Amino acid sequence: MTGGDVCAPGPGLITLSGSQPGVLYQAIDQTGKLLSDMYPGTGQTIEIEILAGQLVSGENKIRVTAGFAGCDRQTLAGEAIVNYVTELTVTTAGDVSVCEGGDVTLEASGAPEGGFYKWFDGNGTLIAGATSASLTVSDVATESVYYVTSAHPNGCESDRAEIHVYADTLDTPLIRMDKDTLYTDAVGYYQWKKDGSEIPGATLPYYAPAESGTYSVVASNGACIKESTSFAFTADSDGDGDGGNGDGGDGDGGDGGDGDGGDGDGGDGDGDGDGGDGDGDPVTGIDNGNNSEFVLNIYPMPTTGSRISVLLRSPKTDPVMIEVIDALGRLHFKKMFDAQTLMQGTDIVPASSLYNGIYFIRATQADIRARKKIIVNN
Repeated sequence: MTGGDVCAPGPGLITLSGSQPGVLYQAIDQTGKLLSDMYPGTGQTIEIEILAGQLVSGENKIRVTAGFAGCDRQTLAGEAIVNYVTELTVTTAGDVSVCEGGDVTLEASGAPEGGFYKWFDGNGTLIAGATSASLTVSDVATESVYYVTSAHPNGCESDRAEIHVYADTLDTPLIRMDKDTLYTDAVGYYQWKKDGSEIPGATLPYYAPAESGTYSVVASNGACIKESTSFAFTADSDGDGDGGNGDGGDGDGGDGGDGDGGDGDGGDGDGDGDGGDGDGDPVTGIDNGNNSEFVLNIYPMPTTGSRISVLLRSPKTDPVMIEVIDALGRLHFKKMFDAQTLMQGTDIVPASSLYNGIYFIRATQADIRARKKIIVNN
């Protein structure tokens, strides 16, 4: 009789050669506990299937009893070894953001001792030689999907875990001056600097300097971090300031924005548009998961942190999971919606109002997903 390796959930099998017709065979463990139903001999090799839940992780020593119906049973000589591998799992981040054009390292965990990993591209094709707990993806330009499993040397393998890689975008911030205040047109989190050192508490899209010096601003949206060129500021004796040789000025709205970047928010009034590289929508990064039929719209932009309006277009009728995630990956809202409700437009209300900053709205319906970056400005 022989056993072998068994991957959860099984079944485990014992192979018995030279079975005798009319004899009933049954598997037992070392204590005599029954592990299988009775199987009739055929004069040839038979397989005895171990009942579900009877094997323990690791090595199982199994014996076989034999006998005619109604007669005493005898335990056959020898034993079979069945090595049972419990169900494997793999854990990943799920969603990963990287600044457009950058490199990102995907990580997984959960492989058993002596095990390894298998990485697959978005088409499900095995990536040759990728067997470690990490995979480096270079020059990320668009949204992409990767899969990973944990594997045992005997061939057992976990279900595939999916990792979405998102390419975030962020323009290099420009500084302009209006009266005695410096403004930046970048969309993100902010940190102003003076003479190369961070100014404590200066985290708004504008800053009113009180001292002469060289100022710059660092903008970030989680995955991308970019710093402006320096702006020389000279404080006058009457308290007003003059801009020097920095990047002030009206600036250009971009290659297709709706208005001038220099007339943007933060001055004495709202400007004509948000600028940017696209259609004037300040939402950047991945919008609709490369699926033109599954479209997620958020309005107005920027939005408030207490109520966010969502409109979805989808060819499917399955329920839709809506999540709100901040730039650090923290979940602030999660709820399942009826697809028809979202297609007619509805509001989502987080349990507590969101602070100013960048967030992601993620919609998942069956096997499709869309993600939209939003700006909260209370």
